Amino acid sequence: TENNPFYAGFGNRLSDVTCYHIVGINTSRVFIINQLGEIYLSNKQSSILSYKKLIDEISEYFPKLISN
Repeated sequence: TENNPFYAGFGNRLSDVTCYHIVGINTSRVFIINQLGEIYLSNKQSSILSYKKLIDEISEYFPKLISN
């Protein structure tokens, strides 16, 4: 069985998006954090999250994995 321990990536530069993509993380799971501490989904630059909002909506962004 192939295992991929990476589920999401966090970074502060657009080059981080490229790096995470190279290792197989979908851009919908890559978050960019700017100097103000605002969190953007890398594939939706207009979507701003705060740490609190990310925690409040954690199950939406990081659903539980179902093991077989």
